[in-house]
Amino acid sequence: MVRPLTARALPMVGFALLAGSLSASVDRVLVTPRCLTLQSGQSCSFQARRTSDPAPGLTPPGAPWRWSLPDGGAGTLQEATGVYTAPHVTGIQRIRIRATPSPEANGAPAVPGEAWVILLPTEPFDLVAKVMGADWLEPFAQDYPFLDLATGERVLTQGRAARVLGSRKDSKRLFTGYGLPTTLAWRPSSGAVAQLLSFRDGDQVVQRDVTGQAEQTLAFRAPVRHCAVEALELASEPKGHWISCTHPFQVDVRGLFPFAGNPLTAAHHADGCGLSARFREAFHAVWLWQRDEETGTWGLFHVSDPQTHVLRLINPKGRVTTLCGEPGRPGHQDSPAAPGGRDSPGLLQRLWSRFCGPQVTPPPVPVRFNRPTYLARWEKPSIHLPAGWETLVADSGNHVLRRVDEKGSVATLAGVPGQAGHRDSEDPHTALFHDPQGIAADSRSRVYVADRGNQVIRRISSIGVFTLAGSPGQSGTLDGIASAARFTDLKGIAWAPSPGPDGNLFVLDGHALRRISLEDLVVTTLVGRVDRPGFQDIGPRAEGPAALRQPCLRDPVGVHHQRDHTLLLADRGNHAIRQVDLRRGVLRTLAGDPAEPEHRWGLPRDGMPGPLGPAYAALEGPTAVTLGIHGNRDGLVVCSGRAVLNFCEQVLDRDIPTVARLEVVPARQYESVLASFSLLSDNSQGWPTMRAFSYTVDFLDPSGELSERHQGEGSSLAPVTVQGSFTAPGEGTVLVQCCTDEGVSAGARVGVTVAP
Repeated sequence: MVRPLTARALPMVGFALLAGSLSASVDRVLVTPRCLTLQSGQSCSFQARRTSDPAPGLTPPGAPWRWSLPDGGAGTLQEATGVYTAPHVTGIQRIRIRATPSPEANGAPAVPGEAWVILLPTEPFDLVAKVMGADWLEPFAQDYPFLDLATGERVLTQGRAARVLGSRKDSKRLFTGYGLPTTLAWRPSSGAVAQLLSFRDGDQVVQRDVTGQAEQTLAFRAPVRHCAVEALELASEPKGHWISCTHPFQVDVRGLFPFAGNPLTAAHHADGCGLSARFREAFHAVWLWQRDEETGTWGLFHVSDPQTHVLRLINPKGRVTTLCGEPGRPGHQDSPAAPGGRDSPGLLQRLWSRFCGPQVTPPPVPVRFNRPTYLARWEKPSIHLPAGWETLVADSGNHVLRRVDEKGSVATLAGVPGQAGHRDSEDPHTALFHDPQGIAADSRSRVYVADRGNQVIRRISSIGVFTLAGSPGQSGTLDGIASAARFTDLKGIAWAPSPGPDGNLFVLDGHALRRISLEDLVVTTLVGRVDRPGFQDIGPRAEGPAALRQPCLRDPVGVHHQRDHTLLLADRGNHAIRQVDLRRGVLRTLAGDPAEPEHRWGLPRDGMPGPLGPAYAALEGPTAVTLGIHGNRDGLVVCSGRAVLNFCEQVLDRDIPTVARLEVVPARQYESVLASFSLLSDNSQGWPTMRAFSYTVDFLDPSGELSERHQGEGSSLAPVTVQGSFTAPGEGTVLVQCCTDEGVSAGARVGVTVAP
């Protein structure tokens, strides 16, 4: 009995079907490889054999076969040798290859055999996103009883069993990054009738015919599980039994890869799946516990697109749809029957029925936003509204806060649409905001808002709206208690629990990360300088928490509380994702590079370098980092420009270098500047290690142009001094980039004022 083919399970048949075909009176021609993927200019030599051949191996080259393209497909195929060369294609094509016994061949007639070639474009995004598909192996899988990864079962009939050899102890550990070409290599099996490569790429089962091959090049787009090559041999005794030899792999995939949207295309609005979707600006995202009807799984993303004035919905497979708002049409309009909103529920419907009659259906009222920016997940207070989770939206252009339920119904939570100002009120709908930005909610459903235009932090609770910290209209960088503190450029905020009853609020202000203790309203600058940008990783051997309060951030926009005392920052000005451990006093770069924002696409900073080239523009401007699609602590999602990226980071047992003691001493004239630094290298346990490294020191003029570049080699713990110059006086920059002998990189940036 053969199970029907489904999209999620590869069909398997029993041995009886194969045994019947082997004993048939008419021979069949079997072509290997059965299914192959090629890109432009690549070639493959196909081979064939009859099913009646006594040996399971292939016939020697030069066998009497006539090769052809029955559908007249693209590419060139040598009729005598079976060598196929792929042409250049702009989209994926499927080409059929046919092998027929030549008229000169001796022996009984045989049914022609066929194989498939999948032609892929040279664009790596298309290679990774579209090369996967279980239906490609449909004809191949009907011949052999392979293990079905979708169900974990092997189809057996008439009591015939399969003996499995190999174990996870024999597996090979492989480290790779999202989107990077990765070669899996295994020991070839001389007596194998067929070989199948199988693995789970995220939630998708991938299986490929690799008969006669000893390696396969892939580009993964999600965490990989159950990766193995299975080779099938016919056992001599007992007759009719299969021997299954497996070669498992442990594939550790980490880094960045586009999950929805395409950073290489022009910015515009389009719904679609994966790379076919388009954003003008994927600014902020929030992960929700909601069921997706298409996939049947839990977990959806809401993403704000302020340039298009809409909210987008992304399901676990990367399908993007417009949840609410009219693309390109700013304004303010709530859903007509949204409970708890500013307008009376059903008011428009009642007016329509009064003047037009109840039989006439009123036209739908489109929901509109005006530059929606930050989002937050919010548990509705059950006293006033039905219990459940909603998404809070900072509708910055309308100077109000909105809420969106799981059906896309929108209502105004606080503020007066279109009126900017500062006014606390017991009624949230009469309070005034000015360009609200960051938004967060605590465990008691209280909402916190970074009121950027007023330079204050506001809180919305059951007793109304009031100012929590800062003084309206007064900017500055002072730490203090409540109204004595000053803010300059408020952006993202995040709430985190603490031993106290209220928790802490982390706020991005200027070029710094600041904390507000909700128990005593004390504002403290933790990381960076509010008024001075920079770039520098800070290791565990830095001298106390004060080491974090030096210029090390540049316009951070998004903050996410990861766990305990660890936060993630979307450092937009440095084109990087940063991680700060407040307990250990450590700041490190997970992905991105301020010197080369177009590089380091596939890997985080603690992995082997492998840039794919300047066309990738990995982190052109990260604005948000939040809980990932897989719901674990290592799976994250990053919003960067025109794409939403999947990010998986793991701390490896490798050196963690940091550039320390970077000092720049300008002389009286700008032609002479001394820069000195050291590279501290610690292993994962925090112990110092000696490492050789190469370095590059750039002297950037006030205009940002490169004045001088010095390169050399050094050893960790030994200071390096470089003398350089600028071509003009003013505020220059010294940028240091180091790379250890194991390929782990670190950097630092410092500004310097040079006089004429």
